[in-house]
Amino acid sequence: MKNMLLIVFYVAIDGVFGESVSVMEGDSVTLHTSLPEIQRHDVLQWRFGAKGALIAQINKGANKSSVYDDVPDGRFRDRLKLDNQTGDLTITNTRTEHSGHYEVTSTRNKIFTVTVLPVDAVKSVSVLVGDSVSLNTDLTEIQRDDVIRWRFEHLNPPIAEINRKDRKISKHDGSERFRGRLQLDYWTGSLTIRNITTKHSGFYEVDISISNRHTIHKSFSVTVRGEVRTVSVMKGESVLLHTGLTEIQRDDFITWMFEDIILAEIYKNQSSLDQLFYTYDGADERFRDGLELNKQTGSLNITQCKTSGVYELKINRRAIYQRFTVTVSVAGLSSGEIVGIAVVVLLVFAVVAVVIYRRLKISKLKSITHSGEYKLQISGSGKNTFERFSVSVSDEIRPVLVMEGESVPLDNDTIIQTDDEILWMFGDKDIVIAESKGGTRGTTTDHGPDGRFRGRLKLDHQTGSLTITNIRTEDSGPYKLQISRGGQKSFKLFNVSVSGPTALGSIPEEEHLFQSVRYWRQRSITTES
Repeated sequence: MKNMLLIVFYVAIDGVFGESVSVMEGDSVTLHTSLPEIQRHDVLQWRFGAKGALIAQINKGANKSSVYDDVPDGRFRDRLKLDNQTGDLTITNTRTEHSGHYEVTSTRNKIFTVTVLPVDAVKSVSVLVGDSVSLNTDLTEIQRDDVIRWRFEHLNPPIAEINRKDRKISKHDGSERFRGRLQLDYWTGSLTIRNITTKHSGFYEVDISISNRHTIHKSFSVTVRGEVRTVSVMKGESVLLHTGLTEIQRDDFITWMFEDIILAEIYKNQSSLDQLFYTYDGADERFRDGLELNKQTGSLNITQCKTSGVYELKINRRAIYQRFTVTVSVAGLSSGEIVGIAVVVLLVFAVVAVVIYRRLKISKLKSITHSGEYKLQISGSGKNTFERFSVSVSDEIRPVLVMEGESVPLDNDTIIQTDDEILWMFGDKDIVIAESKGGTRGTTTDHGPDGRFRGRLKLDHQTGSLTITNIRTEDSGPYKLQISRGGQKSFKLFNVSVSGPTALGSIPEEEHLFQSVRYWRQRSITTES
């Protein structure tokens, strides 16, 4: 979906003020009179077009309100709503033929130039249980007096709200349905629902009030799919994960993933299926030489399976999302015996973790298996002294592919607490480029090494997420997020690759097409049906 263009200007001609508004087709727009209340005996009229066709009127003296939605040619039929107190006019489910000049005449006259941009009328979103989904306002940045209100199933009060004028951000997620799941983007007003469940399926709407002058209304239909298939297999045997397709159709884009690792992809463009068929079994030692992709159906065969976990299938054009929970068992052992062995191993590890050194340095931690509680025991003079250390290690590196000139958000998937300290670092030397201490009490960004990030970093003090705008090839590299909470530290790692125009010649044509399709797919996955 194109970004919503909002251009506002004022001109004064004989006391009449003009305002320009752009809205996406299918959305609603409210044109505000700026009157707190129509006075007694006043007559307020709304007119449309060059000929000034009367489309709505309020006569306070006669206590009468009317809409004439059958003029000039019936284009407004069942689309006009009039606020009897303020005289504000709402046009619902807008179409391109509603573009034009609107004038309100009363004690204060105003002219609006409305432009309706064509776009698909229905904004539908499909997502899997447990995933996150973002509902976008399409604003680039909220202005000083803007108010954003999100509702679910037409219910009041709103589930989330941003009021820039009052510097207020609130999430009314006290009910069990949304508790701890909502995240508001401070810059754009977009809403993210995390760890989504089937009870979050339904109708979402947002009212975007632009400085009390006009209001944009957008709506979303969210469908949460809960299909998860369970597969059991013995270690070393093969397992086939089915797409359910008999044949891949033109423009199908099929992706198989394990955790955040892409295992295989097929993109069928006319007859060039063989050229756009890839397995990435070399990307992870657990799957090396162990993946086979069916070119006709897209089903994935894992040979000599040895990795338990959740495998995910996405077919973009058809909006198909499926998960497979694969459990790998060791031959000759029941599941209960395996659990018992795991418990014994954990107990042994806990005993070994008791050390007698004053300080223990663990260098170059490479696996989350080193995470946990470490206990130091100091014996002397007939007494023992104990100290505990909590170590959190992340070996998950999130790859991010972006084209030069775009903006890229590095998202933090956890909820930021009041006393959390956030540090964003760049490069091998962990140069700090942004930090937040206690939310709004101290949020700053830095220009980075050699000033390369000057004016291009945005830190969300609510979520800790970092956005890099107008990204350049020299911005490629590792980014690290450090979250300090209650004496403990956790990390998230991102590896950003920025592709410039000159880099395209060194990439094989079919691989470049894969990168491009994957890049745009990742940008639009939350709003595609």
